[in-house]
Amino acid sequence: MTAFLLMASLLLFVPVSVYGNESVFPPDEVLRSRVDFWKKVYSEATSDEGFLHDDTDLSIIYIKLNVPNERSRTVKRMVNAQKDEVRNVLQDLIDGTEVDASVYPWVEKLKDASKEQLRRYKSQVRWQRGLSDRFLEGIKRSNIYLEHIKKVFIEEGVPVELSYLPHVESSFQYQAYSKVGAAGIWQFMRSTAKQYKLKINYVYDERLDPLICAHAAAKLLKNNYQRLRSWPLALTAYNHGVYGIERAVRETGSSRLQDINKVYRGRRFGFASQNFYASFVAAYELAQAPENHFGKFEYDEPINYFEIKLPKEIAIATLIKATQIEENKFRFYNRAIRPNAYRLNLTLSKGFPLKLPKRLQEKEATILAEIKKYIQTVEPITQRISGVHQVIRGETLYDIAKQYRIPLGDLVAFNKINDPGLIIPGTKLKIPDQKEIQSLHSDVEETSAETIEKFNVDPIISQINNFELPHLSFSEVVENTIIRNEMVTTDKQDYVPLPDDITKTYNLKILSMSDSVFRIRVEIDETLGHFADWALVSASKIRRLNDMGMRHSLKLGQILDIPINKDNVSRFNSKRIEFHTSIEEDFFENYRVVGFAEHTVKRNESLHQILNDYQIPLWLFRKYQLDHSTKIFKGQVLKLPTIEALHSEAQALNP
Repeated sequence: MTAFLLMASLLLFVPVSVYGNESVFPPDEVLRSRVDFWKKVYSEATSDEGFLHDDTDLSIIYIKLNVPNERSRTVKRMVNAQKDEVRNVLQDLIDGTEVDASVYPWVEKLKDASKEQLRRYKSQVRWQRGLSDRFLEGIKRSNIYLEHIKKVFIEEGVPVELSYLPHVESSFQYQAYSKVGAAGIWQFMRSTAKQYKLKINYVYDERLDPLICAHAAAKLLKNNYQRLRSWPLALTAYNHGVYGIERAVRETGSSRLQDINKVYRGRRFGFASQNFYASFVAAYELAQAPENHFGKFEYDEPINYFEIKLPKEIAIATLIKATQIEENKFRFYNRAIRPNAYRLNLTLSKGFPLKLPKRLQEKEATILAEIKKYIQTVEPITQRISGVHQVIRGETLYDIAKQYRIPLGDLVAFNKINDPGLIIPGTKLKIPDQKEIQSLHSDVEETSAETIEKFNVDPIISQINNFELPHLSFSEVVENTIIRNEMVTTDKQDYVPLPDDITKTYNLKILSMSDSVFRIRVEIDETLGHFADWALVSASKIRRLNDMGMRHSLKLGQILDIPINKDNVSRFNSKRIEFHTSIEEDFFENYRVVGFAEHTVKRNESLHQILNDYQIPLWLFRKYQLDHSTKIFKGQVLKLPTIEALHSEAQALNP
């Protein structure tokens, strides 16, 4: 009944002009059993517990286990031993052997099952760790932004109930970052963020701002619905991708999620995608009256803030002093600023929307005047001293940038270096001061919207067509997400550089073909949209220059000519390096490589499948291959990095 009311209420919040003809169905018995299962996961089992269950009929739960909340061989052996016991009992049922129902009470539920059904159950035993402690913490945290998010969804014309989606995506962990690069409570990948016009650069990442990204999430959901005409499918597409769900609808001939779950066998349409909608309904239902399941608890205080547009560029440390706010509070209100921007004391651009506590709004004029005063008096004194560095044998640009604590991209741009991987001993490099670094960014900080095509952001991450790392959620996020302690500040001296020089594994060379055309090779995660942004040209202009149609997809290593004004070449290089550096920095901010596993490539096995199974980003895989190659062949033994969460408070998220 609750689920039916949920579906009915969805209609009340949808503008008739867009969704008036929608056919919304309540979950039937099959979907209801999935919802009930996820309610058990979210409310009846902690991260020290879990269920062995059938992975298709989620009403079949064999046993609830107590296991340590850790990722270890011991836990794996414990779970596998219990799986084997369940399978043995199922085999007894198949053989007609009597089974003691007092020891295995679940056999009563299967007493009428055929031998064929029992054989299927035997192959479908799955382990699901509990999430109730994590879900409760998410309920508490959600109160910080939830009412603001609801207003955003109403403004965007999306059912307000969908504002509870972060419970499924991230448990409202505001600094969530997955192994494959999804960030924030909405778990947007960079390619999706770009499609929905979120700004990501070396200083800030709008995926981490819950409200800015809420607008993007609402637009994505609305776009999914307009194409699929079903909210269950639109939500499933948030996880699986709208193209994948459209393919499922075509192949099954049905727009009912129940039918698709039953018969569709798409390569990537696995347990996570099949259960995404049900897990959302479960989370929504629990969130309406959490006290009924968790007892009394205190919610986090809701955030109240106002914004000031910065009148001029200013270094972060100077701005914190000017506002007289503790750094941890400053970070709390301004979540989009990347951690490394604090460590390197990078500069926020003019017009940056600075968020401050609402209680200070009556002092807005005073605060703004103080910021201006600091810009005029304090900032010039704190400028980094410029100078000249002469390259010695064995030294790289990465080494030099690390030594002077400046972003590698800025060093490359300031010295107009075309091939960051090639630097000759004896070369004299000018080290820019803070003001000179600001000048690199201030003149062309933003790209005009007309230079970007609407849908030109297919990620370029493999030689294999349509290679795509999956969007992760609910139980998968538990396995693959790490949360920074957002209230703990890090001293700039604690800066931990990347484990190696990115110019060693990325081909960032740029060759001049003429005064206005430069040649590159496409690298991991790069898109036409990126090239257009970095070169300050339109993506269509790049397509025309390379005789590319709209359906043409780029491949890793592909040669591409880019029209670039020669005065913008250094900017192109800088932005490109910042892009790849920030991806690696964000990863190593949260994870580390602690060892390696060997994997022998099987017949018809793709690199995509392997990296998906091990949850390893392609760039990290390539970093540890001797020849930095992404080509694989049957029988090849791959060296796969083993990833571990860095922060103790996130161990519960990596069982």
